[in-house]
Amino acid sequence: MSPGPKWAAIVSAVALLCLGAQLTYTHNANSSVTPASSRNAFQRVSEGPSASQNKPLKAPPLSKQLVREHALNNTIIIAFANANHIDYTFNWLTYVFANNITNYLVGAIDPTTARTLSKAGVNFFSMYDNVANGAVRMPEGDLAFLSQGFLSIGLHKLALIRTVLGYKVDLVCSDVDTVWLQNPLPYFARFPEADILVSSDATAPTHDDEGLEDPQVIGRHDLNIGIMMLRCTKNMTLFVDAWQQQLQRKGGQHWDQGEFNMLLRINMFKNHFSWWDHTDTWDRVYKPKATVAQNKRIVWAYNHSVTVGVLPVSMFANGHIFFIQKLYKKLRSPLHVVHANFIGGGFKRHRFRESQLWLYDKPAYYNVDQLLSFDMRTLQPPADWLQLNTRQRVQFHLENIGTQLQQEPGTKHCPFYAHTTWWSTCYSLMMSPLSLELL
Repeated sequence: MSPGPKWAAIVSAVALLCLGAQLTYTHNANSSVTPASSRNAFQRVSEGPSASQNKPLKAPPLSKQLVREHALNNTIIIAFANANHIDYTFNWLTYVFANNITNYLVGAIDPTTARTLSKAGVNFFSMYDNVANGAVRMPEGDLAFLSQGFLSIGLHKLALIRTVLGYKVDLVCSDVDTVWLQNPLPYFARFPEADILVSSDATAPTHDDEGLEDPQVIGRHDLNIGIMMLRCTKNMTLFVDAWQQQLQRKGGQHWDQGEFNMLLRINMFKNHFSWWDHTDTWDRVYKPKATVAQNKRIVWAYNHSVTVGVLPVSMFANGHIFFIQKLYKKLRSPLHVVHANFIGGGFKRHRFRESQLWLYDKPAYYNVDQLLSFDMRTLQPPADWLQLNTRQRVQFHLENIGTQLQQEPGTKHCPFYAHTTWWSTCYSLMMSPLSLELL
């Protein structure tokens, strides 16, 4: 299914803007990517189905024919959506279309989402109507991080991934709380030796070039499956089988991403650091047992059975790298994807708004009298920052927060809410000199 006529105006209006934004974010962030005309057209399409459209919809199931129909160069892109986060889905889709990407499918977790996607004329399939395949009912509502519904989605995703790889096509999986400023597929094609290309939760880059990260990142930080490419090799399918079986053994109540990282690290490194080892994260040296001859940044993982490449955080940015550090300003790297992870709940929307990457709002959202803007003074890091220990750096961080809160107008009368708790505060502050210059 090609983009419906309702998307035509959106694609033409937003394409140049988003492509302009990709150039903007290569060098700076001082450009608007969402004029009112594009936002209005987008809103009309994405408001959702009318009451008259609440009748049952015969949504297409996932099938080899459907995947083959939409695949390009033997590659299909798949994202998952539910009614509670349909705005994220349309925001992601707008950038997908702006980059002239057509080889995508969106899995509808519930009937409401299926009707909305059908109305918009996008490529979709049903993830909820699979009783014939023995699937359990898909969870609905707000799938809060690590909630029972959130965890149960993992088994559904893995079943889908295994099915698609069985169709003998390469698969790109994307969370919908991402923005694709550039088409990442040409970048993925540069590394054919990797069975898996995956993003990272790392808080600093290991190189200042446009290559993959150093394999040590896999030991120091978790890989993030919000953006990943899986090639349809025999070893890849065996790994997914093991991943799926691992979740099934644990009753589907463990995080699919956590099990992914645990399996990949099996016999990957020559050395091992225990959880109770207090060595600073950035002082640990992980030595891979084997790397790929053609590219030393691609490592053998999971008992030397699959090859893994870690996407550069400067180009495939996680929430900390993009929203906090703004690493793209320092490295002038060509940003491809921004992932709003490390951010809780609906605050992801606000983060995208701040960076002018959110295309879902009506103009009226910004026409209110309750928005406050003022200049913020922050403390400068001490000259001997690199010599400070973790406790001293955390203390500076807390003092800086206090300094900023004291500047807030009306702090005695207004409640304040933290939208993010950095569980990784300690090692986030143990950044490389390259990143420290951004503080």
